[in-house]
Amino acid sequence: MTIPIAINVNNYDKPEVEIIGGKDGYLVLSKEMTLYDGPEIIFSLKEEKNNFYPESVTTLILRFTENSNGLTNLTLENKTFIISGDKLALTNLSETIYNLSNSEIGTHFHIDYYEDNGIVSETNIALVLMLTDNL
Repeated sequence: MTIPIAINVNNYDKPEVEIIGGKDGYLVLSKEMTLYDGPEIIFSLKEEKNNFYPESVTTLILRFTENSNGLTNLTLENKTFIISGDKLALTNLSETIYNLSNSEIGTHFHIDYYEDNGIVSETNIALVLMLTDNL
């Protein structure tokens, strides 16, 4: 399944991952995360590189895992970005994505690990969600 979002990376050693898309793309992603019941779903992505994030990710995988304590795990493997977690974790991230889809174009959210953040488990990946015109 192709989803109308793009994912880019600025540095694979200490990655900052940018997910960009329009309202439609984020609504599809939010819906898929909410309805998702595992074991995994694979999405092909649009390519929309930019100067700040010059490397494109080609695949997004949503993966269901048991007992992630409500926290989402973020993994970057080559050109694949993996979001995994239990139902509560995926629902929590889905709500953040849904809220972004109802914002003004240009709005962006940073999701970084810090103790008791309630969304992502400990990771070296910094995540940026950016709302743009539809891709």
